[in-house]
Amino acid sequence: MKFLRDYDKALDTTVLSILEQNYAFGIRSINQSQAGDHEPITTVPGDSTLFPELTHAGTKDEARKIPQREVNASDLSWKDTIQDISSDDCQAAGLVNCVDKYVLKIGHYATKMESIIPHRNAHAYDAAIIATDISDSIFTRINSLRQPKMTKQVKQRALVDLFKCLKDQGYSSMKWSVPSNIRDSFDMLQLPIPSFDISPWDSGASTNLERGESYFHRCQVEISRLRFEIAMLGSQYMSLREMTLMQGYSDYILFMLCQQRCMIVTMIQAVANIDSLVHSYGSISDRLPIRQTELSKKTISFEKSLFTLTEGIRQLILLVRTSLPLFHSESIRGRVHDTVAILTSCASSIEENYAPCNGSLPITSTQIQHIGKNMACILDEVKSKMLSCMEICDGKLPMVIFDSCMSNINQTLTLARSFDKDDNASNSTATTDAERPKFELLSSLVQSTLIAVQTMCPNKSSNKPYAITCNKDGDQISSTLCQRHKDMLDEFKSLRLEKLYNEMSDASRTLISIHDNASLANEVSRSLYARATVNSFSLAKVGMQLVKTQLGDALFYFNKHSKFLYVLLRVFRVLVSKGFCSDDVSEGGDGNGNGDANDMKFEDDVEGTGMGEGDGKNDVTDELENEEQLLGLKGDDNKEAPSQERKELKEDDVDTGMEMEADFEGEKYDLPDNPDEQKDEKNCDNEEELDRVSRSSKSVVLCLVLLNIYSYCSQLGNGQR
Repeated sequence: MKFLRDYDKALDTTVLSILEQNYAFGIRSINQSQAGDHEPITTVPGDSTLFPELTHAGTKDEARKIPQREVNASDLSWKDTIQDISSDDCQAAGLVNCVDKYVLKIGHYATKMESIIPHRNAHAYDAAIIATDISDSIFTRINSLRQPKMTKQVKQRALVDLFKCLKDQGYSSMKWSVPSNIRDSFDMLQLPIPSFDISPWDSGASTNLERGESYFHRCQVEISRLRFEIAMLGSQYMSLREMTLMQGYSDYILFMLCQQRCMIVTMIQAVANIDSLVHSYGSISDRLPIRQTELSKKTISFEKSLFTLTEGIRQLILLVRTSLPLFHSESIRGRVHDTVAILTSCASSIEENYAPCNGSLPITSTQIQHIGKNMACILDEVKSKMLSCMEICDGKLPMVIFDSCMSNINQTLTLARSFDKDDNASNSTATTDAERPKFELLSSLVQSTLIAVQTMCPNKSSNKPYAITCNKDGDQISSTLCQRHKDMLDEFKSLRLEKLYNEMSDASRTLISIHDNASLANEVSRSLYARATVNSFSLAKVGMQLVKTQLGDALFYFNKHSKFLYVLLRVFRVLVSKGFCSDDVSEGGDGNGNGDANDMKFEDDVEGTGMGEGDGKNDVTDELENEEQLLGLKGDDNKEAPSQERKELKEDDVDTGMEMEADFEGEKYDLPDNPDEQKDEKNCDNEEELDRVSRSSKSVVLCLVLLNIYSYCSQLGNGQR
């Protein structure tokens, strides 16, 4: 029942609350329903509160860590496998007109590539440096805003500068600048996830991918919370325009990160496919065995039988080990235990000495020799050890448990010995035009490799971290981050690695076909085509090292760009939730950090300080148009009224103030005696008498006019009036 209660509790827990606890904590509670539910913050939070998910709880942990650009020795070792083909070799094979300059000069191209690879700076690397500089600027600006007596206007200016920086780097805040799918969590989950299926070529690439993915997932949660707070809760500190800019810039950067992730997935898969194809030609020199299809089928059968044998031995070990407690004699138990050790060594010996290839073509002479000789010897040893185990367990365990393993050993050993035969290669030297190998495929493969490398190295390499461009006026300007991002995507798109892989596959199939049927070409032609194929694949392998270097820079950029978006989102969320955290009000701030008004100074000459209670020189009450403006300025404090004393206004203050119909608190004053008041009253009586006479005269005239109109209408006839 306890487990059921815990299970019910887990079912009632929302996913958003879990994400809030693990990612988006530190700013606003998930249960907060209004924007002003918390107390105002008067100090800028620390870095651990603003950016809790940064590595090592710091803001500049790996900011300036430059990825290693050393060339992998295993990749460049392929250059040593290139054996240049001379014109004499082509003439001896009768293929002078079939081999062009691209196939003959593969070794020269590989040497030139080797000199270019370590010194190339990618667009992605420059973009990563720009993103790192902006993040560092944000950290530095926040630290400067923590200084005492920092006013609200200075912090507002910092936000304006941040918006300007984002705009200058090419980011857009427009709503329709990104697809609507970016704002849909379900669509975001459909994006492919970058990962290395096998061990990566560089430890730094794996680290950058892992950190970039971590920041990317955090950004997804943070931006969801930011959208919710802006749409549902709003902010009592930020204007609608400021919040719109925050959301617009965040969505645009997230869109760029999604582009990076999809590009990285495509590039990793393409590089892995090419590497697997190149790896299959690692042990080829200049000759392949004949009947490749038949050898592939035999290899698959051998590997299946070998796997069955290994699994049978493992099951036998489990059975024998389980039966140990059934023996009461210590000597018998010790002998059976020795049997377990012998069987374990047999299984380990098979697994350690053979790596399955699953029948992948081409089947090389090295593989055939390893199966026919080395594995046959190992299987003989396993068979002899199995027989010794049967002798040890005779009379103690049923011999039937060994029958399956012995049968598998004999079958696997027979298949292994079938490989130890010389292939019947054709010694025919006749070669017709239709039977000549297709060197055009190899020439196209070499050209595609050269174009891909030329795309990444259009000019001489430069060690400058930023590329310098010119505007319309000819002034030198630094390239923006968004421009670098676009250049990176265009660069990887122009590589056309899919086309390169297809050409390599076609060349591989051609090589296998001429070695599958001995009548298609003579031995000299087959040997020459095999050597040219290996050279072409070696050149592609060297070119892939440059692609891997560029891809490593892209992963470095993905890491830094994701971190930059995370920092930006945390800053935006703090501003929306808590405002500018001002701690000085003497020059326009919100408070001094303690909630009092000790630093609030009201100068006597400031316009507007005479409204309500105050001792200012200028009374602005006369500037009010109605009493509602004054009623809204009165506080709710009910202070004890002072002793009622009769006061008399001065002559200059008699005409000031405003008459109020409502009950308005204030001090009472006696009006002074005015000697001219009686004269004013007499003048007023005379004026009123004249007004009455004037009104009577107007009434008489109006009556006469109406009578004349009525008389005129009566004379019209027919009763029409």
